Amino acid sequence: AVVSTQSTGPDYVFPTQPFFLDDDTVGFVGFNNHGKLGAIYCWNRANTLYTYHIPSGTLTDVTSQVCVYQPRAIGNGMVVYFRASIGGPHQQYMDLVVWDGVEHRVIA
Repeated sequence: AVVSTQSTGPDYVFPTQPFFLDDDTVGFVGFNNHGKLGAIYCWNRANTLYTYHIPSGTLTDVTSQVCVYQPRAIGNGMVVYFRASIGGPHQQYMDLVVWDGVEHRVIA
């Protein structure tokens, strides 16, 4: 087996919770902090849902500075995840979001 690593995007994005969106695209939650605290101390930190298209090397941010939890590909280019506000109640209130990766828009 051949394994290769990809290094793209800002150095301060630390990927977590990876999943395959399709054969060519990986999604992940990236913590955007320079202190590398990430989810060790608190999940209620600013993060972004990203997609990375492997053949082209394109990194795309799906969300912008919210708290994203448990992203899952559900088929047909769709991703479902929980979203909470930064610094809000710790996992007491979250929205269930469906994102269409083909249309690049939130549909629910």
